[in-house]
Amino acid sequence: MFASRSESVLGGYRRDLEDLGSGLCLETAALWATAARAASALPDALEVGVSVISNRLESVGQVVDDLCAATAGLLSHANKALRSAEANGVDGDRAASPSDDSASSAS
Repeated sequence: MFASRSESVLGGYRRDLEDLGSGLCLETAALWATAARAASALPDALEVGVSVISNRLESVGQVVDDLCAATAGLLSHANKALRSAEANGVDGDRAASPSDDSASSAS
C-alpha cells in the first residue's frame, strides 16, 4: 500500500515536472519571439531617437548663434560708445567723482 501510494505521488510529481518543462519551453519561445521583434524594431527606434536629438542640437545651435550675434552687437555698441567718448575728450577710465575732487584738494 505504501509503495503504491509513493508511486502515485511520484507519478504526480513527474507529470507536474513535465508540465512545468512544457510551460517553460513555451515561455522561452515567446520570450525569444518578443526579443526578435524588439531587435528588429530597434534600428527604427534608434533612427527616430537620433532624429529627435539632431533637431534638439540644431535648436541649441541656433540659440548659441543668436546669443553670439547679440553679444557681438553689444560689444560693437560698447566699442562705438567708448570711441565716441574718447573723441569728445571724456576719460572713460577715470571719471571725476566727488571723492576724487576732495582727495585732490587735500593734497
